[in-house]
Amino acid sequence: MKYLETQFVLLVQYIPSLNFSELGTETYEALFDISKASGRERMIDIGRILATDSFFNFPLRFPLLWSISKTKALDNAILELTPNSQEPVGNLFLLNTRCHSFAAAHVPHAMMVGYLNAMEQFITRVFRDCRAAMRGSVDVSAYEFESLKGVKDFLMRQCRIEGVTCLEIVFGIIIGYYNIVNMGTERVERVLNWVKGLAIVENKEEWNRQMIDSINMKYLREAYDLIDHHLRLYLDEISWVLKITNNFKVIFESVSYTHLTLPTNREV
Repeated sequence: MKYLETQFVLLVQYIPSLNFSELGTETYEALFDISKASGRERMIDIGRILATDSFFNFPLRFPLLWSISKTKALDNAILELTPNSQEPVGNLFLLNTRCHSFAAAHVPHAMMVGYLNAMEQFITRVFRDCRAAMRGSVDVSAYEFESLKGVKDFLMRQCRIEGVTCLEIVFGIIIGYYNIVNMGTERVERVLNWVKGLAIVENKEEWNRQMIDSINMKYLREAYDLIDHHLRLYLDEISWVLKITNNFKVIFESVSYTHLTLPTNREV
């Protein structure tokens, strides 16, 4: 192992855990059994992860808007283990090794536009699936959920994924996008500026420059505006999701959807 000239690049808390691919069918189905509150919440969490990954363009977890190999996915999402035990307790942690927010110096503008178009189509399909379930126009247990086809096929390598399970994931995606809009892009910019300051103080110019250059705030603002625009088209669906999930892990900061009567400045 080659020693770095500096003491460390980054300190990361050690979490005793298992990767998704190590769970096995029996354990996986027990953890994500939506007849139990904990299983339902984990599926909603997966949906929130999908929303966040699509916003930041992190393609190395689930095959949502990206083609992904079996070996590169799932290992970037882990479940915490109980100390001194091999029984997963089910707390979900994410491993993000790199931001892929279309660095202007490396990615053609047309590629960014193409991704935003794909993202827009995905959001439309998510709300179309949600609307069908909300109106009772489909049998949810047998419904295909077009928005989740790639994710569903991928997860079925681990366990059985049914329509009701997919609906919980859709709930999570909508909650995730709702949280992103309510938090805004200013927080991302503050963190980015803080990291830029560390790049100078820590004197790790090359490593930090590459990481910072991979973050394109112009793309993130455009992605944010796209999400915000579409959420305003589906206020009834959002209200239904927040009600049916009892505001599970919903962040209320600067609620801009004025006719939704919601609390502010707290996380449920």
